[in-house]
Amino acid sequence: MSDTTKTNFLTRHKKFLIRVLTFYLIGIIGGIYFFHSPNLSKDYLQKYEQEHRIYKEISKHPDYYKFLQRPHLYKGSPEELEKFNFAANYEKNPDFLREKERIFYYTLWFKTLDFLIIIFIVFHFGWQPLLNYTYTYQRHILNKQNEIDNRIRQSNEEEVKAKNLYQTLPNVIKEREYYKESFLAQRLSEIEKQNQQVLAQIEFLLETRKQEAILHCINEVKRQLINESIKKAEQELVASETPERLEQTVEKFNFLITMIS
Repeated sequence: MSDTTKTNFLTRHKKFLIRVLTFYLIGIIGGIYFFHSPNLSKDYLQKYEQEHRIYKEISKHPDYYKFLQRPHLYKGSPEELEKFNFAANYEKNPDFLREKERIFYYTLWFKTLDFLIIIFIVFHFGWQPLLNYTYTYQRHILNKQNEIDNRIRQSNEEEVKAKNLYQTLPNVIKEREYYKESFLAQRLSEIEKQNQQVLAQIEFLLETRKQEAILHCINEVKRQLINESIKKAEQELVASETPERLEQTVEKFNFLITMIS
């Protein structure tokens, strides 16, 4: 951390740091005033120094705590039992109990003071980041919730559309069948009309060809008859050249021509 950053940090949090330090110093002074020290007091040691020294030596023995748990079941030498009974009676001394209580409250006081100082510092420096994190996390949850709600709404809309489409499906099928049948009927009608027209044209062509063939045959017969008449007339003219015969032949020829026509 640079000097400028340190200066800015101290400037921003100067009042808070002064208050915390003041509170901590007052707590220390109060703890020392009320509970003095975490050790046994001088007055107590002057009065019970020898007994306390013996008690400390006895309390270090590994079997001492076994004796305290079940003194009536503990089996040891008479010397050990005498020592352990001395230590147990020493612990029941009212002055010793008061000293232990004072030391306990002293420790509790300073642990509580340290805990409160840590809480104040964490609350002061961590409250705003915690709020920012909580707000960000809350916004993230709300965005996810909105996204889920939108997906649910879209799913519901799609479900409604699918149900409506499924309900209208029979009508759509009937309508398609109707259009298909109408289209097929219309196409069949058009095909039938076209077939009728083609048949009429074929009949007309056949009739025309038939009439043309008949006329052709008639004309061919007429042509052959005329040729035969001409040949016969030429032969008769060659056989007799008298005016009377010629006149009769011409009349017959004209008669035949008239009949043929």
